[in-house]
Amino acid sequence: MQIDVNGNGLVSLAELDKGIRDIIRIPQLFNTKPVLMRAFNAAKAKGKAKNEYSDDYIEKSEYRILLKYIRMYYEYWVAFDLIDIDGDRRVSFKEFKNASPQLTNWGIDMSNPEAEWKKCDADGKGMVLFDEFCNYAIQRSLDLDDDDDVTDSDLEVQQNFRGNKAQERTRKYNQEKKAKRQEPPKKYDIWEQLRIKLPWEKTQEGQDCRIKIWRMIDAGGNGMIKLVELDKGMRDVINLPQLFKTKPVMMKAFIAAKQIVRSQSNYSSDYV
Repeated sequence: MQIDVNGNGLVSLAELDKGIRDIIRIPQLFNTKPVLMRAFNAAKAKGKAKNEYSDDYIEKSEYRILLKYIRMYYEYWVAFDLIDIDGDRRVSFKEFKNASPQLTNWGIDMSNPEAEWKKCDADGKGMVLFDEFCNYAIQRSLDLDDDDDVTDSDLEVQQNFRGNKAQERTRKYNQEKKAKRQEPPKKYDIWEQLRIKLPWEKTQEGQDCRIKIWRMIDAGGNGMIKLVELDKGMRDVINLPQLFKTKPVMMKAFIAAKQIVRSQSNYSSDYV
C-alpha cells in the first residue's frame, strides 16, 4: 500500500486523506471528508483487532473493504448532495419532498413523503445530516440510477434491490440543480452577507450581535472557543456555506486572532 507511509502495516485517517490527494488523485473524493471518515470508521470496525492499535487504524486485511466503502459512501454523498439544493450540508423536509421523483428512481417508495421523512430524520430534529442519511440509505437500499453498482456480499449493508433506471431524468435533475446553484443570491451578494453575519465593527450594534453569536458558538459555555467549535458555528450558526467550505480561511483567522490578545490562562493560547 503506497499510502502506508511509514510501512508499519497500518493506515491512519491522515495517511488515507493524504493518499487520496497524492496517490489516488481523485479531487472529488479528497474534497468530501465525510465520505472518507465514514468509510474509514466502517472498514476498521470490519476486521478483528490484532493488537492494541488495530482499532484506530486500517490494516492490510481491511484495505480492500475500505476501498469498497469509499465507493459506496461516495454514492450516498452524491445522492445527499443532489437533494441538498442550498448546499448547507443539511437536508430539510422541503428538500426531501422536492426530490421525490429522484428518490423514487433510486428505489425509495415516496407515495407518503411525510412517513418516509420520519424514517430518514431518525432523531426527529428536522434536519438530516450526512451520517443520518447514510444510515437511512443503507436501510432503504438506496441506489443511484446512473452509476455502476457496488456489489459485495461481505459488505453486509446493501440488499439486492435496485430501482428503475432513468438516466435522462437524473441528468435533467443534475442540470437543474447546477443552474440553481449558479444563480446569484436574490437579495445580497457575498460581501453584504459577510458584513451582516460577521459583525466586526466597533459599534454597540456590532457588539450586541457578537455577544449573541458568541453564546451560540461557545457550546461549552466556558468563555473560550476552539477550532472545532468555530467550524461547527460557521455551519450551524453563521450559516454561510462559502465560509464553511474554506477551511484555510478559518484556520488562518483563528490562529491570527488568538495571538492578538495576551493569554489569561494556561489554556488561552489554544483558544479564542
